[in-house]
Amino acid sequence: MVTDKDVIPSGTSSKGSTRPIICHVVDFSSKTPGSFIDALVFLGLHCRERMKTETLFVFPEDAKGNSWLKRFEEQGILHGFISRDRASFLGVESLLHDKYRPLIFHSHFVSYDISTVLLKLLFHRHAKVVWHLHSRGTLNVLQRGKDLVKVRVIARSFVDRLIAVSEGVFDHSRARGFESEKLVVVHNGIEVNRFRPNQEVRERIRASLGITGDEAVYLLLGWDPHTKGVDLFAKAAHRVAGSGARAGLFLIIGEARTREFMTNLPEAVRLGVTLRVIDPVQDFAAFLNAVDVVVSASRSEGLPYAILEGMAAGKLILSSDIPGVRETYGGSRGVGLFPPADWMMLATCMKNASDLSIVERRVLGDANSRYVAQHYSLTAWADQIADVYEALLH
Repeated sequence: MVTDKDVIPSGTSSKGSTRPIICHVVDFSSKTPGSFIDALVFLGLHCRERMKTETLFVFPEDAKGNSWLKRFEEQGILHGFISRDRASFLGVESLLHDKYRPLIFHSHFVSYDISTVLLKLLFHRHAKVVWHLHSRGTLNVLQRGKDLVKVRVIARSFVDRLIAVSEGVFDHSRARGFESEKLVVVHNGIEVNRFRPNQEVRERIRASLGITGDEAVYLLLGWDPHTKGVDLFAKAAHRVAGSGARAGLFLIIGEARTREFMTNLPEAVRLGVTLRVIDPVQDFAAFLNAVDVVVSASRSEGLPYAILEGMAAGKLILSSDIPGVRETYGGSRGVGLFPPADWMMLATCMKNASDLSIVERRVLGDANSRYVAQHYSLTAWADQIADVYEALLH
């Protein structure tokens, strides 16, 4: 059961007339906040200042206890918790009942999309509904069958706006049947100032990893091994290590699922400690100091935060040329693109990166940092989201 203390920040009264709010229903419970939580906190403060409207963020129950919730508490941003079952919309309504009047329901990561529509139909007929589309999927027979109802009936009838995080997601959403006139592209934004290089931190973390000199360190985020291309990364690393080049160290951030996946890759076994899976790190911004190249070998994705974070931190980027990448960050000098699933070309890109001098890496990394600061700051992102809100409300 959800109580007032789950939602009402210290010093805020629940008495009196209902308060207009924007309600985000978010399927996110990771212990590591990443840039996504940065973005939500920033958006809550931005809407408070620009629109004079508070925001309520609703998370799954298993998000309780995560350290990043303190950031919402410190800023007095409303937040609460609900179940993941089919009655989740009733949990949201219990948070809202007699206290808040939702102007907009905004859902993230598909799990609660239908809940926002039910909230509108059953309790808040005048509220607007926004679905945030963060990733691409496979248009197989099963997905098309589901979309006959979700996309062509529910979304067309009751969803007011659809936000795609990249051009690739936009095109994929149109192929699913979402209406073009409801779709808008808003690229993810990050807190660029959090990813400033720090030489002292770099030396400390590299020493803890056993790295000496200017050996290149390659990093891939592999929480979903197949989608993220862990096998492609391992094969490319094996080729680089066997080429006689200064191989360096190959790191994959993952958990049990990733480690199990790696046991079935002969290349990973042969590389030994040169290729390591490490646990997710709380301070990813600090950890990036030890890295030289961030790799995205994704077979299909929306807009990976890790790439923008790596760029902001002044790192070289090697990315599979999946839909939306060229339009988003492919224009920066420090980004190298290779054909999707082409691990041999990825190996070539890795070797080329290892042959660069420290000065050359820094020049290209600085170009990436400037590119992200210019195009993908949180301020620009929050302004575009607020533009969507104001257009719906007015």
